[in-house]
Amino acid sequence: MAKIMVRPGDSLVFVDKGEKEIIQSTYNNALSVLRENLIDETEYGELVTYKIPDWLAKDKGLQTKVSGKVKKETDKAILLQLGIPPHTDEVWLPKSQITLDVPPKDTK
Repeated sequence: MAKIMVRPGDSLVFVDKGEKEIIQSTYNNALSVLRENLIDETEYGELVTYKIPDWLAKDKGLQTKVSGKVKKETDKAILLQLGIPPHTDEVWLPKSQITLDVPPKDTK
C-alpha cells in the first residue's frame, strides 16, 4: 500500500505502463473525484452535479462534471461547496455556462 499526499497547488499526473500520460488532475479536481462517493446526502444536503465547459473547468481547476452542495445562489451564479466538511472547497460558477446533470431514472 502506498501513501500519497496531495496538497493545494499540487497536480497529479497518471501515466500508463509505457509512461504515456493518461490524465492530469489538479488538487481540486482530484478531491472532487475522490470525495464524490463519500458525501452523505442526508447529512450534508442534496448533492447536485453540473456539467461545465472545458475552458471553465480548466480555469477553475475542476473536471467538466462537478458534484457538490449549492451554498448560495444569485441571479447569475451559484456557489458550489465541494468535499466533505471540514475539508471543503467552494467555487462560484456562472449559471449561463453550467448545465445540471440529471442521471437517467432507473427503469427496473
